[in-house]
Amino acid sequence: MPRIIEHERQQIIKLFEETSCDLESQQKQFPAFHTPPKDPNSEEHLATLKTYTVRLQTRLEALKPILGRIERREALVQERAE
Repeated sequence: MPRIIEHERQQIIKLFEETSCDLESQQKQFPAFHTPPKDPNSEEHLATLKTYTVRLQTRLEALKPILGRIERREALVQERAE
């Protein structure tokens, strides 16, 4: 179970980065990720982490079109600067 939980935590960290979720937002929206549970290897903790993963994946899917536009704009700005 510890490996599964660690994998979920790594997924969440990756999704935090991809969605540009800052530390303050993380702590507000995903408190169990930042505070150690009573039993870090429990099914309940794993379920909480899986819920966070799904929420973040949903958020990322909603943000992808916006993030794509931002990347294109940044590329255009870079081209013009050169």
